[in-house]
Amino acid sequence: MSSINRLAGLLHATAKELRARFEKSGTASAHAGSKGAVREDYVADFLREHLPRTVEVYGSAEIITADGQISPQCDVLIADPAAPPFFSEHRHRVVPNECVYGMFEVKSRLDTAELHDACEKIARVRALPKTAYYPPRAPFTYKLHAYGQTWSYWPTAGMIFAFDSVSLQTLAASLMDWCRDRDPIEWPDSVWVLGKGCLLWTPPGPMQLDYAPEPQSGLVALAPLPDSDILLPMLLNLHPLLARATMPAFKLIDYAGTAQVGTVVTHIPWNSAANR
Repeated sequence: MSSINRLAGLLHATAKELRARFEKSGTASAHAGSKGAVREDYVADFLREHLPRTVEVYGSAEIITADGQISPQCDVLIADPAAPPFFSEHRHRVVPNECVYGMFEVKSRLDTAELHDACEKIARVRALPKTAYYPPRAPFTYKLHAYGQTWSYWPTAGMIFAFDSVSLQTLAASLMDWCRDRDPIEWPDSVWVLGKGCLLWTPPGPMQLDYAPEPQSGLVALAPLPDSDILLPMLLNLHPLLARATMPAFKLIDYAGTAQVGTVVTHIPWNSAANR
């Protein structure tokens, strides 16, 4: 058995386990909030186990910016392992925006309303400023092209994962309708539905798939192969992207603002007369 077939088999088995756990959580709890939190943990656990160790995966997190803005609650957050959590309690964290590489919105069942809700949240998170970095030392620069723009930092990737959904065709049409009058920086990078397939962006011209949308990108809906699922293509999409994720040096002091660190009691300057 080839290594790719072995990986596909392992991930297909994992997909079955995720489906079984999803159904079990629906039976065990009648509270929508509790079921949602448990299902977010399922996705976070999978990503934590399979993504490169150069990133950290958090479930249920908020993002804060140097100017004091706070994001909506994010179901799953992907960040730099060196990110200092400003708050960490049980299953909730607050993370500085400069250290965030990506986010997942997790839905039990994805329909048009839930899709648009997830898209709006991704757009709001992407709009948060990333400013607290030390400038790179000359002659080095940090440049990244994505979403039709050139960035001096890593723009936050935004993905959607669902355990079930309406048809992929309906989702694709709904997503294109939502994106039509918006800039690509607001669009989600991909949509993944367990057992049904995924939505990915494709550039004009010969068919190929992109990690992120660009101006005039088209959308393709892919159904999984027989006896397969979406976890292998999702991993093959995310792994090469996040394996290369980097950020400029994070500047923590920018989050301190004008906060005082103490009161000067005495100051003894160095001079030869006073220190003989």
